[in-house]
Amino acid sequence: MTGGARAPRSQRVAGQADRLQPWVAGAATVLLHALLVMLALMAEPITMSRPDGGAGGGRIDVTFIDEPNAIPSPPPPRAMRPQRTPEPPRPDPAERPDLSRLQVTEVVRAEDPLPPEEPTPQPA
Repeated sequence: MTGGARAPRSQRVAGQADRLQPWVAGAATVLLHALLVMLALMAEPITMSRPDGGAGGGRIDVTFIDEPNAIPSPPPPRAMRPQRTPEPPRPDPAERPDLSRLQVTEVVRAEDPLPPEEPTPQPA
C-alpha cells in the first residue's frame, strides 16, 4: 500500500479540467483570431472613387436649392426700455402698523375672571 490516500475519481477528473481550462481558452482564442484574419484577407478591398471636379482637398462651391442667395439681414434693434422711476423710500420698520392677525380688545371688567391663586402652605 502507498503512504497517502488517493482522492476519489470524480475529484481527480475535476482537478484535471481545472488545470486544462486556461489552455483550452487560449487555443479557442487563437483559432477565433485566425478565422477573423482569414476572413479579412479573403474580402474584396474597398475602392474609393476620386471626387469629380477640383483636386482633393480643394474648395467646393455649394449652392443650396431651397434657400435664397441673398445674405440675411440682421434683426431690427430692440426698442429701448423706459427709464425706471426711483421708488419712494420705505417707512421705518419700527413705525409700521402691527400686521398680526390677533385682535386685542381691552376689557375693564371680565365676565368670567380667573379665580385668585391660593397661597401655597409653607412647611414649618
